[in-house]
Amino acid sequence: MQESHHGGSVIGPNWSDQDSGRYAGRYPLAVERHVLSHIGRLLPGVTTVTPHARYYTLHAYVASQIEQRKLKVEAAQRLLRHCEVVMGAVSQLHLQDYPDLHAGLPGPHGTDKISVALDSGFINADVLAQPGEYAKPPWGFRNPYLGSELLMGLVTIPGKDDKDHWTAGEMAAGSRTDGIELGRAFDRMSKLASKDLLDYAQLRDNSDLCICQIGQSADGPLLRDIMLDSNAPEKSPASNRYETARMLLRIIDDVHPSRPNEELAPLIAFGDLLDSDPVINKLAIAPAWRGIVLRNYSVGAWRSLWALLINQMPGRTLVSALSDPLTDLLPTGTLKAFVANLPDSFAPDGNPAPAEFSDEVEDLENGPYEFAQLLLGAQRFNRLSSPVSAFFEGSEERGLDLTPSWLQAQMGECADQPVRDFAQFIVERLIARSQRIALFKSRIDRKSGTFKVPTRVFLSDNMIFRDSNEGGGAVGLRWNQLITVLGPLGLLTNDGDGWATTDLGKSYAK
Repeated sequence: MQESHHGGSVIGPNWSDQDSGRYAGRYPLAVERHVLSHIGRLLPGVTTVTPHARYYTLHAYVASQIEQRKLKVEAAQRLLRHCEVVMGAVSQLHLQDYPDLHAGLPGPHGTDKISVALDSGFINADVLAQPGEYAKPPWGFRNPYLGSELLMGLVTIPGKDDKDHWTAGEMAAGSRTDGIELGRAFDRMSKLASKDLLDYAQLRDNSDLCICQIGQSADGPLLRDIMLDSNAPEKSPASNRYETARMLLRIIDDVHPSRPNEELAPLIAFGDLLDSDPVINKLAIAPAWRGIVLRNYSVGAWRSLWALLINQMPGRTLVSALSDPLTDLLPTGTLKAFVANLPDSFAPDGNPAPAEFSDEVEDLENGPYEFAQLLLGAQRFNRLSSPVSAFFEGSEERGLDLTPSWLQAQMGECADQPVRDFAQFIVERLIARSQRIALFKSRIDRKSGTFKVPTRVFLSDNMIFRDSNEGGGAVGLRWNQLITVLGPLGLLTNDGDGWATTDLGKSYAK
């Protein structure tokens, strides 16, 4: 074994990497697993990175062209990237010309690079479509949508029966793809994509290829029938997606939301809507979503409390002092007294009450506010109806660290202790869990031989410090993305202030 020397000092074996191996990881407390898993089952085919309906059908069209033309991988990738660039450029100009038609929609993928290129009065599609230009991956923006497109039968990967183990290769049309209808929508796209230079006039003359125009094009009804399949078998992925869409279409007009995840969630979580609405009370998906939304409030509180404590650290901090921003703001009484001052988390009719949004809770300072949210969530354990409780906390996680049942048990054991001591115990538990989760997720990098640890926070000699800030808040319910898909399909409209259901949308909500 050789050693490296610098200035006469031994700095280690020459095969060792001096990098600490730490890198910023996601989900440092791993409190999101239950919620994320069920959201994927309740709303399959829509993810946090699939906000546009038209990319689903564009990729299906390209897949059908790959199959028809028998394109090899590089030619297939080139066709897809050129088509995405053309659609992105058409959409960016259309957004500038008609912003009202794009209200509530995110911009097209790759718009940061495409919009800069458009400043010259034209685009060089061949240059923009090169890997690393408008998009880094060779398949452009296909990969974020691919799992959803496979699930919905829009595309397939030939020879890959197991969609979880596909490798980059040719795409082909899926079982639900209609090549004729997709050709009517996108054949001009393919012709435009074969040209290198496209000026404003050419792009504006093809504004029907914009991401917002799918509802008026041949590919709109095709995707609508797939996304909202009323004939899907009960409890199938397609049925879960259809019922979720119906549930949201029923309540959107009551709120006119601009941020659906945050603004619609309380309607599902609290009150008697699940009983009083004649459609929603027949949807098996509704109590499942109630359980998940309620649990997500606790997930958000854990994440936000951790972020608050970590991000406030001035530097190296004693482990015992990390809880100070929380404990210093709590009263001096017992945990039982603190809980007694919180509002009831259930209404007299037995439905969950919006205690998290009460004045008594919202008036609390940051730290005690998140702490109170956690206690309210724990109080709901074992008091929810069975269809809701199964999704609020699964039997397989009963009593595990940081679950509502675990916190409820700790509250019972520590009821007569000072609330500040209980908060100190909770923070110490969070520190220990964050380190345990980081080590569990650690891996050896095969290229460098470095032991990689996904953590922003680490301990040394009873001191805690951070490399970068943590993020907080609840995880996304994917309702925002579902709505930005359903909107251009003609089911929703946005006036710039929020979403409303169209007549077509109301017909699906019945």
